[in-house]
Parts: sequence; C-alpha cells; structure tokens
Amino acid sequence: MSACDLDGKTVENEIITTGYTDGKRYNFSNIFTKDNGKRAVYTVTAGTAADSQTYKIVVLRRLDLSMIGCYLPSDKDMAKNLISEFDSAGITRDYEVAVGQDTKSVKVTASAFNDKWYGLTVNGQAVSDSKALEIPLTGSDTEILFQMKEDGTYQDPAYQTLSYTSTGTYKVTVHKKSKVTVTFKTEPSDAVVSVYDSKGERVEPSKDADTYDSLYYGDKYTWNVSKYGYISKRQEFTVGEESEIKVTLEQQTARQEEITDNDWSSYQNSETNNGITDRAMPTSKNTITQKWATRLDAKGWDAALTPPLILGGYVYVASGQFIYKMDKNTGDIVQTSERMSGNMQYAMIPLAYAEGMLFAQIGGGQIQALSATTLKSLWISEKLGGQTLSPITYKNGYIYTGTWNSDTTPGSYFCLSVTDEDPSKGNEIKYCTWKYDHKGGFYWAGAYASENYLVFGSDDGAGDAYTSILYSVNTHTGQLIDKRTDLIGDIRSTITYNNGYVYFTTKGGYLYRVAMNADGTFGAVAGYNLGGAATSTPVVYKNRIYVGVCGTGGQYNADGGHHFDVLKESASGLSLAYKVSIPGYPQAAPILSTAYENQDFDGDGKADGRVYLYFTYNAYPGGIYMLTDTPGQTSGKAEELFRPVSKQQEYCISLFVWTKTEQFIIRMIPAI
Repeated sequence: MSACDLDGKTVENEIITTGYTDGKRYNFSNIFTKDNGKRAVYTVTAGTAADSQTYKIVVLRRLDLSMIGCYLPSDKDMAKNLISEFDSAGITRDYEVAVGQDTKSVKVTASAFNDKWYGLTVNGQAVSDSKALEIPLTGSDTEILFQMKEDGTYQDPAYQTLSYTSTGTYKVTVHKKSKVTVTFKTEPSDAVVSVYDSKGERVEPSKDADTYDSLYYGDKYTWNVSKYGYISKRQEFTVGEESEIKVTLEQQTARQEEITDNDWSSYQNSETNNGITDRAMPTSKNTITQKWATRLDAKGWDAALTPPLILGGYVYVASGQFIYKMDKNTGDIVQTSERMSGNMQYAMIPLAYAEGMLFAQIGGGQIQALSATTLKSLWISEKLGGQTLSPITYKNGYIYTGTWNSDTTPGSYFCLSVTDEDPSKGNEIKYCTWKYDHKGGFYWAGAYASENYLVFGSDDGAGDAYTSILYSVNTHTGQLIDKRTDLIGDIRSTITYNNGYVYFTTKGGYLYRVAMNADGTFGAVAGYNLGGAATSTPVVYKNRIYVGVCGTGGQYNADGGHHFDVLKESASGLSLAYKVSIPGYPQAAPILSTAYENQDFDGDGKADGRVYLYFTYNAYPGGIYMLTDTPGQTSGKAEELFRPVSKQQEYCISLFVWTKTEQFIIRMIPAI
C-alpha cells in the first residue's frame, strides 16, 4: 500500500495476507490533516510482480463544524441549546428541534475547528465567527442549512492537474408545535414536581412551580414527584390526555441510627464551607509527631483514598468500591462496607454524612447511600453520566452535588431526597428531586445551601478559562433565582458564605466576593486578580480572606511560583495584604484555628488576635504548611509543619481534618 503524504513524499507499507483475520490495521501519518487538509489517494497493489492487481482508493474530504447552537430569542445568555446533543464527530448531519407555535425566530451559532470556516453560509448568509444569527421562522417547519465548501488539489503528482470541491452540510429543522398547560395537584402540597422531556432534560415550570405551560401537544414526558420523608412517584404521560395530574405520596418513617459525638462530619466541617475551628492545633513542627499511617492493599487511580470523616470516634474513608471504618487512635481497619455498585475513582471528594447515612460518589453521575453503622447499601441514585467531582452538600433532608463530562458538554447539578424509600432493598433507584443542566458541567463546584437558595459555580462550557456562570436556585425546587455571567474563569471551588457574602475562586485566577440578598438574588460583585489559577475554597475571617494560588511555572512543579495569599476586604472591595511562597500548589481548602486568638504573644498586655492557617500542597514530598496572621499584618512566612517519612511522601491534593483530641488526619494521593 502506498500514498503521497502532504510533504510530497511517497510512503509505503507492506500488507500481510493474514492482516484482516489478525485484526491488523494500516495507516499513514501526515496524509490528511496538515493545514486545511486534502483529499488523498491510496494505492493498493495485490499479487506478485508477475501477476498483480492495482486498486485506487480515493479518500474524500468532508468539512465539519465543532458545534451548532439553536436558541430561543428569550434566551439572552444562550444557556439552553435546543440541539441537546451535537455530534462533533460529524456523523450526524440532520437535527430537529421544537418551539412554540407563537415563536417568530430562533438564534443560531456555529463553531469551527481551528477557526477554519470554509466559506460557511447559513441559509445563504456568510458566517465567519461564532456570533448569533437570527433566523425567522416561516410556516410550521423551517429548515436552516449550514453549508461549507472549499476547492482543492491533490498532493499526489499523478493527480496534481485535477481539482475537486470539498463540501459539508448540516440541516436543522425547526418545528412549531402547539403548547398545552398541565397542572399538578400533589399531596403533600409542597412536594416537588419535576417534568422531563424525552431526552431527559428538565422542563421549566411557570412561575407557579406546579404548573407547566410550555409542554408540546402529543409529546411524551415523564413527571417525578418527590419530598423528603415520603416515597416518590414517577410516571410517563402524553400531553393532551389530561390537563390536571393528581399525585399522592405515601409517608416513609424509616430512619437510620444516628452517630453522635462527631469530630468532623462534612466538607470543612461547616454548613457555610468556611473552614474555621476553635480547636487547639500544633504551632510548631516540634510539637507534632506522626501517630500512625495506614496503607490499604489497593493499587492504581481507582484505589485512591477519599479525605476522611471522623464520626463517633472512628475515621471513615472510601477507596475503590469499599468504605473503611478505622480506629482513630491506631489506624486499624475495624469494619469494611459491602461492595458498592460503582467506584470512587479519583476519590478527591470526602464522603458526606447526614441522618445516620454515608453518601459516596461512585461514578457515572451516581450517589450511593449506605448505613453509617452497618455499612450496607440503602439506595443508589439514577445514572446521570459523567463524573461526580463536586463536594456533597446536605440541607434539611436533601443532598446536592454536580456532574462533569467535559469542558464543552452538559453536566447536571442535582438534588436528592435522602429518605430510604424502600428499606427492604439496598439497590433501589433514587430519582432526582430536581436537576439543573449546564454546558461545561460542574467540577469541584461545591454549593452553599441556605433555607431558601442554593449557590454554586460552573465551568465555562467553552474549553478555555473565559467566563463561567454563578447560579442561585431555589433550594427546594431548583428553579433559577439569579445568575452572574461576567466572571472570569471556571469556578472550580466550593462556595464559602460569610456575613451576607459568598466567596469563591476561579481557574482564571480570580477571587470573587458576591453580596447575597435575602431572596437569593445577587448584589454587588468585587473581584481580585490573584495572578494564577485557584481552585482552593477560601477561608474568610474578620475582614481577611485566605486562599492558595497556583504559580505560572507549572502546576506540578515545586518551583513553579506557587503562593498562599492573605487578602483584605472592605465595603469598597478587595486588596492584597501579603502573600507567601509555597513549594507546591496549595490546591485544597485551608483550615483556620482561632484557639490562640486571645493570647498575648508580644507581651504588651493585650490579645494579639493571632490565627493559624494550615494547608496541604500538591507537590512532592507533600505534607502540611502553617501560616500565622494577625490584624494589620503585611508580611509573613509559611512554615513546614509536617513532612511524611520518605516511603509515605507523595503529591497531596487532600483536605485534612482535625480531631477533638488534637490529631491531624490527612491522606496522600498520586499527582493528578
């Protein structure tokens, strides 16, 4: 087999007679994809020198787009693409979307691979960027044609006198459909109704959460009715068959045995995600010694350990498909869970605990609930797909977290009632109370939950660190309250709440403070450029903000210029107090201790107000650094508090916890 590559050279490869049955594949590099690419001709000669047959295979060149978007005119942020799953591989070329009968137009966008537009036209209008184009809708069905073409010549000298035209066409057909209103009557009346279309996307209700006025006549949908403490119901229905749907839920009173006297029971051990403790912690490396270290007999990424929880005097961690209960004082494993139905994968997020249950992120966009005392399964949430990488937030009988697939595909932020609806089974499927989809998904995006609103960040959906969205939704129903679309960089930190504000960092290198109104809407925004990517959840205390920042010399390079920053805040904005160098990216959330705040260290007869910050860093050899800070301080130096012995040294992206008996517990993982 031979061909002429894009540099004009003839390349050859011998095909063995058993290649097909052996499953062997033959290919040449540098044939199609350089610059704009070209058609190519493969020459296959079969037989012997005396008796042969030559075959010519002409490989045509198809022109593709990386994305097509279609949006309603009212969707100013173009957040919901009516084309729910665009095939960037180019196999699917025809798409159909539905809009209401009274819709006058849609907005369409296109994205090109490597900014190669190939003379793209949309219904005859030339397009050379990703700006939205308004397309009027005529009649009940409107076709929108995306057409590309480019003339080319062959690189092969035997065909250089010939020319050809490469083409690429996509078609989007917009169907107008009549809308019908369906009202739900539930018992109890405050049960949450969610309606999903045939693609599994949630349909937004009207202002009344129990009324849906944008369902298309004749289409099939699925409703789900859920409430904490009740057995949920779910059913498919066809719009037009009934205008009112009545659903009565049955109460479920089964509860799990609670664990009491818990040292560390949640992410940052705080409902506001603000990692502050009044427990006494070490103030010098001379006052800290390693008490124990336990290594599980497991290997590879799929066996990484989660950061720990400390419940009822025991340490709880998960690895692979198991949860382990360990003696807090010895590190001995005293109990192992039954095998979970999925894998903890990278295990970067701790287990969550509430109401006598442990909640584990087992991959596939699923959460598995286990009894914290028996370590047996109680229920498994429905498969949403993707990775579950965001900390789980618990509030008033519900848990919240998000999924991530890729920078440019949708993920879901979702809510689950924690009720064990069928105690006779351990593998019952728990359906979402609600879910909220976003292109770009949710990566390390832990939420802050108040009684009325839930705030969480997102990736930008563009593959680069430009603008992301900060969401505020109704904690109970998941309906959108407010959003900010002017933030720089993927929000890959958990949201911290303090004194009427939420705080978070971005991969784009910013720390933001956003005022929260009582109704869940956003107020004034203040931002500070940290000078490097940040995924650390900030700690906020007495007008100071503490956060780790990645240097510009390489994320995993110990000499990459990483630093830990102390910021000042006032009503007018944010500014830098000082920063200290760290030999590794302090990527995980820090912990602040106020235990020594009222002591007089300088001998002036007054309390110094000194606080201690503790954090890990994602570089070899791993361990813990400490920083002291006092009001008005303008410089500082981080001190190494603990370094593992050589055989335990590793990169560390872990949170750590602090027991009531003055013990740090951390876990080390390979670099990611």
